[in-house]
Amino acid sequence: MSEAGIAMRRTVAVGLLAPLLFTAAGCGSGDGKNAEDRAERTCRTLLGEDGVAWAETHSPQEAGPEQAEDVASAKDRFYRDARSWTADAEQAPPRSDTEVCRIGMRAANPYKRRLSLSYGASTFPFDFPFGEKVSEGVPQVVFPVSSDVKLVARQLNGFTAYFVYVKCLVPGAPAGQENGAPLQGALTDSLVNNAGLREYLTYLLRSAGTVAKQFGCRNRPVVPATLPKP
Repeated sequence: MSEAGIAMRRTVAVGLLAPLLFTAAGCGSGDGKNAEDRAERTCRTLLGEDGVAWAETHSPQEAGPEQAEDVASAKDRFYRDARSWTADAEQAPPRSDTEVCRIGMRAANPYKRRLSLSYGASTFPFDFPFGEKVSEGVPQVVFPVSSDVKLVARQLNGFTAYFVYVKCLVPGAPAGQENGAPLQGALTDSLVNNAGLREYLTYLLRSAGTVAKQFGCRNRPVVPATLPKP
């Protein structure tokens, strides 16, 4: 891939992250109790009972799951983007993540703090050199998990964003898609106080195992249930 192509991927990826970090406070009131129940079930399925309790307990104010899109919608979008991937493209086409779990403060003042989990097709290939700086002042830390999974922590605009990349082969996608356009999960947070790196990565990795199974990855990627020891 040319240097211009790599630079474009970096630019697109940073641009896609911005909505995750600065989602408007007033989005989607939902359809009442049913929407709240679905949001609760989805977040508990992805993060686990203890993951949701951890986020709620460490919020500075009362917090709980809020309406987001469902995992089925995320799967449909991921399949579409994965099937459009081509090995000879100079740059990846724009792709969008789907927010599948959101935990937010009940009060919106002074601003709406939340934890957000999204999934979609990665703009970067699985073997992208994530350990290098994307640009000046944007450091990344890589945590290899298995031959099919890696975790990345990235500083952007004063936030730390957490990513998981999973080789997930989509039925009907071109050969090599699981490497060229892997599944990406993104966890961003302005809600939880005094959380450690391993806590974020633990819950993100847990969600990746659940999503990979629900997405029906044909290659059956190995997603460990726990983080490797440091």
